[in-house]
Amino acid sequence: MQLRSTPEPEIPLVGYEDVAGHYYDAVLHPTCAAFREGSIRLLGALLPPTLTANLVVEVGAGRASVPVLFPDWTSRISELVLLDSSPTMLSYSREYAHQGATLALASAQATGLASGSVDVLIASLGDPFNDRDFWVEVKRVLSSFGIAFFTTPSPQWASRFRQEGQITPEDSAEFINPGGEAVCVPSSVLPIDDQSALLRTCGLIVEAIANCYLADAPQARRAPKLQCVADEDPFVIGYSIRHAE
Repeated sequence: MQLRSTPEPEIPLVGYEDVAGHYYDAVLHPTCAAFREGSIRLLGALLPPTLTANLVVEVGAGRASVPVLFPDWTSRISELVLLDSSPTMLSYSREYAHQGATLALASAQATGLASGSVDVLIASLGDPFNDRDFWVEVKRVLSSFGIAFFTTPSPQWASRFRQEGQITPEDSAEFINPGGEAVCVPSSVLPIDDQSALLRTCGLIVEAIANCYLADAPQARRAPKLQCVADEDPFVIGYSIRHAE
């Protein structure tokens, strides 16, 4: 008699609003905390230290990165827009509204921003919306000399952990809710060549790439899901991106 293998349990795909209430809990989600630490380090390396701009937009802002990177942002940036499609995620940046930032509830693929209006666009851990529609929108809103900075978990980590360590689809990220329920959210992590090719189809090019390694981020050593990453491989990758023409 042939034995049937036990089917994997079905894990529901949810939106980030469904995990927003506990997303930044470093005890419950040490991997998220490590990715955030690595992402901020990469943005600090990619962004010009003398950043001055008329309009800076952080897409998928959640607990925003710009004020962490530039504590004196109010004297450097004429206008800062923090944009997120999740009301709860956006609420983590409410304090910056009192300092002059604009909080905008909108999707990454349809920001509502004027064409050619953005000098600097930042998407820290932008894998939830890493698709053609998003990059077409980036191309539309960036000024002719504008630049986008995008970070994502590394393809080296995704190819190992998501193929071997999680049972949800590879274009998703698995979360365990405080009650112990497993859910997954959208997360598209592409190999560098595929990411660059996607950008080119949208009229954008990669100007520079930076990597963050486990040794660079103390939080990473406390994240079990990251222990599949070799020391010589990054666990977060960052891109600076401009118009192709």
